[in-house]
Amino acid sequence: MDAKAKKTEQSDKDTLSSSDIWKISRLETLYRQSRLFSWQLRATPPQLPLPVIPDLWRGEAKIGAAIMQNMTPFAADSEQFAKFDWIRDLRDYGGADARITARNMIDRWMQGHRHGSAMAWRPDIMGARLANLVFTFGWFGESADAAFQHKARVEHFFKDAWYPGTVAAIHENGSFTITFDNAGSWGTTARFVYAKFLRLLQTDDPALK
Repeated sequence: MDAKAKKTEQSDKDTLSSSDIWKISRLETLYRQSRLFSWQLRATPPQLPLPVIPDLWRGEAKIGAAIMQNMTPFAADSEQFAKFDWIRDLRDYGGADARITARNMIDRWMQGHRHGSAMAWRPDIMGARLANLVFTFGWFGESADAAFQHKARVEHFFKDAWYPGTVAAIHENGSFTITFDNAGSWGTTARFVYAKFLRLLQTDDPALK
């Protein structure tokens, strides 16, 4: 083997993948699953309206078209999905339906990633996700109601028990409509719920706070 080949082989060994670079210990993983870690990440809802920053980057309309046809070219649990680049793809595809689809995809992802994830919380992926959310908010979020912009996770107290759900609407009288994670005797939704019967559940992903 010549010197050039040896150098190339050594370079390949020294090159680490992104997942290796950001790999955390088992102890750190356990800590991130603890209530103490969740408590440290607590935050108050932002003041509305949220700022809108112009986005100069383009997406790929053909990927947006595939998403709209339920032919998403990447898995929902993949790194590519977790970066949220697809928001620009949907935006460049265009239309109100694409905007609603983006909101729904963001919402579903948030519901499924409220707690620590080695991949989704990796700094490079989280940074890409946060940047995409910030720069594309003017397209998918500015026209949404306050409930979507806050997307508060709450528990509703009813008959000596707490039931988790998500704020679906905020009414002029200060009450809320709550969509529950699991259906109860009242169904899946309760309207005109007042704050005294609610308590906040914190999302653990700092990129979505």
